Amino acid sequence: MNGVSALTVTFDRVTRSDVISAKSEDETLRLSYTDSGELESIAQEGVMDLEPAYRLANLSIHYDSLGKRNELIWGNRTTQVTYDRQNRIVERTVKGGVTAKFMYTKEIPFTKKALAAEDSDGKLLEWVTTDEQHHVLREYDQYGRVFRNMTNCLGQHRYER
Repeated sequence: MNGVSALTVTFDRVTRSDVISAKSEDETLRLSYTDSGELESIAQEGVMDLEPAYRLANLSIHYDSLGKRNELIWGNRTTQVTYDRQNRIVERTVKGGVTAKFMYTKEIPFTKKALAAEDSDGKLLEWVTTDEQHHVLREYDQYGRVFRNMTNCLGQHRYER
């Protein structure tokens, strides 16, 4: 900043790691790499007198035999990822938390056109999204106001007249 180096980055070929130091050299981050050059861990060094809540949590990254990241451990949080034969993520699990599953199809929904129907006055009566996951029907009162929306996922909403 302003012509003064704020950080120094040093690469250690023996340990395959980058060391990032502040000018005071008290605060240091060590980034370690695998033999293939993938990031393996990030650890804060040199600031042992700080309370754990104020320190950067260590990060560890694990890879499978094909070099795909399959586990990330950051502090006390662990995330695991599972791939299918086509190297697509099919499951992501946070330890002690949520598991998300992913599915893939050959169809590309955004290449389809959304369907919509209007009445003679141009009011929208019905529409279906391109992925065909959402379908909405609308009814109007005699004054042209929407008084009922019916959807396939949220049910029916009626409005007071």
